[in-house]
Amino acid sequence: MRAGRGRARKLHEQWTGETARLLRERALRLSVRDFADRLGVQHRTVSKWEAKGANRTPQGHMQAILDTALAQADDDARTRFELALQARNVADNAPALVNPAAGSQVDTAPQIATPDQFDRAADPTMLWLPTSTARDVRDFAIRDLMLDRRRVLSGGLAALAVGSRLTEPIDGWAAGIPMYFSANKAGTVTEEEVHHIELTGRALRGWNSRFRMGIRRKAVLGQLAEVAELIELGQPAELERRLFRVSAELSKVAASMSWDAGLNAEAQHYYLLSLRASHAAHDQLFGINVLAAMARQMVYLNRGTDALDIVRAAADSAARTTPRVYAMLRVREAWAHARLGRSEAFRRVTGKAEELLSSESSNTEDPYWISGFDRAELSGTTGGRYLELATITGKPQAFADADTYISEALRLRDGGNLRSRALDTINLARARLGTQEPVEAARIALDAMSIARRTNSGHVDRKLRRFSEESARYSKNPNVRQARQELGDYLRKLPQKESQKAR
Repeated sequence: MRAGRGRARKLHEQWTGETARLLRERALRLSVRDFADRLGVQHRTVSKWEAKGANRTPQGHMQAILDTALAQADDDARTRFELALQARNVADNAPALVNPAAGSQVDTAPQIATPDQFDRAADPTMLWLPTSTARDVRDFAIRDLMLDRRRVLSGGLAALAVGSRLTEPIDGWAAGIPMYFSANKAGTVTEEEVHHIELTGRALRGWNSRFRMGIRRKAVLGQLAEVAELIELGQPAELERRLFRVSAELSKVAASMSWDAGLNAEAQHYYLLSLRASHAAHDQLFGINVLAAMARQMVYLNRGTDALDIVRAAADSAARTTPRVYAMLRVREAWAHARLGRSEAFRRVTGKAEELLSSESSNTEDPYWISGFDRAELSGTTGGRYLELATITGKPQAFADADTYISEALRLRDGGNLRSRALDTINLARARLGTQEPVEAARIALDAMSIARRTNSGHVDRKLRRFSEESARYSKNPNVRQARQELGDYLRKLPQKESQKAR
């Protein structure tokens, strides 16, 4: 016993919430409840330690209890603990990561996040274990809720992963990560309660296009953290899968909200958490949906090569999916080609997507989440990519092509989808600038602004700002000058934090 305790002190001088979690999860391989029972403490005590990670130091008598738990572990468990500590130290001294909020690089991996998600030095198998996924979802959501939003906007909750650091875990998913099946447990929730949780999740899914940084986002994160905690407490296998499915959906909603608000690194972490939760739920189709969203984010961040890698990984796993889902993936591939300035590849792949969408049978049973991808969405987003091609290649014909597609999208759009209508209208105004119609462009931009007032979307506001900047070359035109003045008044009245992000 003394030798064990001596080794415990040598391995770890002071316990924190993070190292207690490593002992529980990596070394002893216990659930939160079982670990708490072994220590003789309440399971909520363990949850609170782990939620605050390295920022929480258990009290003196708890330090002794944790020392004893490590000392009483067998040699294999102590070796796993030592390796976990070494992996954590590698993560703490990882290579520089892109920090989009600062526009530069930072020296170390983020301390207030889940760095193991993109840490190539960590055990990749741990990334896909259901217990690890639930813990990371809960921790990230709670820390996001607890952090002061001004500090997040100035420095960020996480760092953006790009290149192989981003695509390696995705490649692992596409290659066929084993499905993990949890043993049936007694459970702390009933099937009826899980059904109500699913209904709540469904309601919250509808919020991701009507928010800024307020109470709705907090509600999503709060529900996400609670669902993850229920999973950690241990549930019967089928109920656990259903809760993981809700966790995947809410993580994706949180990602969309973060992306719209300009918090790209946070969005990326929520996307990966959603991918991991969908895997734990054995829902590969939803994982494809998540990868498509991640590819879209990389397109907007001018990372066309990363977007191509992600969407191809998704396509490799979509052989048995529906024509509409596959069409959506081809559209994401086309976007990446457009971002890379590959005009012919963009047109060819877009044509394939149009063929797939036209070939869909009314008898095809699509997943619920693809319902928003229709002819209007295809036309609107294709028009937006033609705008990019015109800017990248310098070929003015692409502005006329953009005008054609966007006009069709506006004709087909459901009047209730204000956010998409606003984005289409802004892009149409930008296309009219490109076709040398500044007066018409100014009129359309003001129409877009009136829609934007009702969407409460940071992404829409950033697009309006871009139009204002692009129209500066026509500022001598009185119509354009008046429109830019009204746009400027609107944008200046936005909450300061959103205005800064829009830049």
